[in-house]
This record gives sequence, structure tokens and C-alpha cells, in this order.
Amino acid sequence: MKVTMITGDGIGKEISQSAMDVIDASGADIVWDIVHAGEDVYEETGTLIPDGVFKTQVSHIKK
Repeated sequence: MKVTMITGDGIGKEISQSAMDVIDASGADIVWDIVHAGEDVYEETGTLIPDGVFKTQVSHIKK
């Protein structure tokens, strides 16, 4: 199963990585699609949530 992990503000990048590590350790068959959003991305690109984040979400739904 392909799952999108959106790193960024909120719970934080460190927690996102820890959550993925725990899920991976459980043996779940997941392929992570990691995308970035939030304040750091805004400072670099001028947008909080880049179009690529939405595109990745939609591509998972269509399958």
C-alpha cells in the first residue's frame, strides 16, 4: 500500500519519522510517499502546501 506522509508543522518532522519507523517495525506493507508542507516550505516557495502534495493525494485515491 502506498501512503503519503506530509511532513511539516504541527506534530513535527521528528514525530513523523518516528511514526513511520513504528509502523514499518509492525511489518505493515507500506511504501511511503514523503512530501513536505508547512512554514519551511512557505519560506522557500511562497506556498504552505505545494501542488505536488495535492497531486500525490489524488493519485493515491484514484488507484
